[in-house]
Amino acid sequence: MQVIYKELITVEYQMTDEDDPSKLDRYVIDQSFTFLHWNLIEQLIKGTLTLKQINDEQLKSLIYNVFPLGETVLHKLATNGPLLDQLLEKCHFYSDERKRWIARYHLPFLFNFDGVSPMDILSDRNDNRYMDRMLLNLSPYGPDHHSREIAN
Repeated sequence: MQVIYKELITVEYQMTDEDDPSKLDRYVIDQSFTFLHWNLIEQLIKGTLTLKQINDEQLKSLIYNVFPLGETVLHKLATNGPLLDQLLEKCHFYSDERKRWIARYHLPFLFNFDGVSPMDILSDRNDNRYMDRMLLNLSPYGPDHHSREIAN
């Protein structure tokens, strides 16, 4: 059995029942992702689903999810260059008029719980093509974007 969390960051609170205040023994754990988005990511990775099959609203929701171990959709797709490229194309486009990349959807660039970024995964794989592609797509973001943490 695979361990999902090395660390578990949760917010726990007790559920209250207005009709029966004695029901205080039930705890709820908030997660930053849903089963739907976990399932979408798994199907994308397996190839049983394509990004074209995911509508824009679900895509926006998917890219803002933080999965177990603090991973984002970029972490999950960093081992599949063509799929990562498709995601970047859906989230960003090059404007000939403005002569720069424009973000259609803000794409969070975060480090996971082990301090690994999606760029680190690409670097470990010596995947220079998709590292360059990711850097180009991160270029429209301002100085306050998470991607400014890329050090090397």
